[in-house]
Amino acid sequence: MLNPRQFLIKLTENLNILQEREARYAGNAPLDLLNQIDDHKTAIALTEQAIAGQLPPEAWWGQLEPLLLPFWQGLSQSVLAVLLETITGQTAISAPAQSLNEITVTHLQQSPKGTMLIEGFTADPTTWEKPVAKELTESFKIDPELTAQVHKLLGQIEIAGVNKPGTTYQATIHGSGSIAQGKGASAATATGSGIAVGGSVKGAINLERRSKDDE
Repeated sequence: MLNPRQFLIKLTENLNILQEREARYAGNAPLDLLNQIDDHKTAIALTEQAIAGQLPPEAWWGQLEPLLLPFWQGLSQSVLAVLLETITGQTAISAPAQSLNEITVTHLQQSPKGTMLIEGFTADPTTWEKPVAKELTESFKIDPELTAQVHKLLGQIEIAGVNKPGTTYQATIHGSGSIAQGKGASAATATGSGIAVGGSVKGAINLERRSKDDE
């Protein structure tokens, strides 16, 4: 069973991380994030009661475990997604994702069972997904420090994905010529009032030909 004082510290740290993530959404935070914040506030109140002797350890744990279980399971599924991305190598791995991979794999490999699970998941993610998720969930329950580290890294990964700006281009043609910008772009010559557009355009496009007197 967790030590209430130690767990209170980690709960408070996790709550601060969650609230920082909520603030980045500028009032549009997803429901699951808001639920996690509420769960942490309730867990903190229960843990403070346990520390004050107002709630027996067994009762504290009994109320705490079902409250945070969805949170732990959610972390497990998120970690699995990152592990799978790292294994397949189909996209560039961010620094937080790489750190999450290293922390998770190192933790699991501390036991023969965990080593077996990682090896199985690497070879066949579909078959080994549930056993690995279960092992991670149990680890999060008994290791608040691991939970805090994982939670922080997942927040960094999520925010990087939500707030990552897209690439925009801007150009002006003087005289005749053409412009093609970005991967897979195409262009049409300006001399014939031609235009080739791929994607979206903001503002008006004037195709009126100008006479030499207007230039």
